Parts: sequence; structure tokens; C-alpha cells
Amino acid sequence: MQLMTNLDYFFLAKELSEQLVGSRLNKAYQIGDKEFRFKFHKEGEKNLVVQLGCRMHLTKYLQTPPENPSNLARIIRSKLSNARVASVNQVNFDRIIEFEIQGAEKYYLVFEMFGKGALYLLNEQRLVENAFSPVKVERNTHYSPPTGSKAVPKQYAFLGNDFDGEGVEAVC
Repeated sequence: MQLMTNLDYFFLAKELSEQLVGSRLNKAYQIGDKEFRFKFHKEGEKNLVVQLGCRMHLTKYLQTPPENPSNLARIIRSKLSNARVASVNQVNFDRIIEFEIQGAEKYYLVFEMFGKGALYLLNEQRLVENAFSPVKVERNTHYSPPTGSKAVPKQYAFLGNDFDGEGVEAVC
């Protein structure tokens, strides 16, 4: 199976930003071993499915969630229920997507989509409140993405980091 590339996540972050910024996070579900669903509301329901280390996408096709939420889903619900998505960004042109979510307090949901994948819930100071990761992560430690910033490939440099899809002519 072909996994999503850094460039795929570049465009996905732009799509998710357009679709989800300003929406409210209603529920979080852990629907599989490494699979999560996040239900947002903005002019209707929008569902984001994330299979850590593999894929992330909006969908209309929903699996039945478990009757009892996992501990992580319960924590995300308690901290982020009805909070607004302030931004969605790709980090360092890597396979990392970061949601900034603003409720009573500011939080970040960080999805590392490489290797076995990981999900981090960070507070405003970027300290780990909770994590789903193949490696042990201590609570209240500062999160920083893996080192090694990547650049947008030369053939896509005309898109820039603030590509909005408008007014861009094809380069041949």
C-alpha cells in the first residue's frame, strides 16, 4: 500500500484548514487500534478519520463507534468538547499535521503520520497532556517535532507555504 507523502500532507493541511477552521469539535472516538475519528460541526457535520502512520481524510462513510470511549478519547472530549479549530498546519513540510484548538484554553492536537504514527494532546505551553505513541512519552514534557526541517520540493516552490490555490498559474 502506498502511504501518503509529505506533499500529500501539504495539500491535505490546506484542505483541512479550509474545511475545519472555525468549526467546533463535537466528539472524538478511538475506533481501532491506531484509528481515530473526530466529529466537527461547521455548516453541517464533518468527520475526520485518522489512521496513525497511514492516512488522514474527511469522510461521510462512518464506522460505528465503540459504546465506551477509550481513555484518550475521553480526555480529548473533556478538554476540547465544543472548542473551535483555530488553525490546521503542516509542520516543517513533514508528515506532521497540527490542529490549534481554542476553547476555555488553547490546545494542540498533533498527528505524526510517519512510522507507527503518534497523536499528542498539548497544552498552550506545548507540554504533553496525553499521547498515543509507540514510544513512552512523559506527561508535562515539552513537545518538539523531529529535527530536520524539510523544504517544499523545487518543482512546487511556486506554491509557497501560504498557497491558497487562487491566482496560481501552472508552470510547465
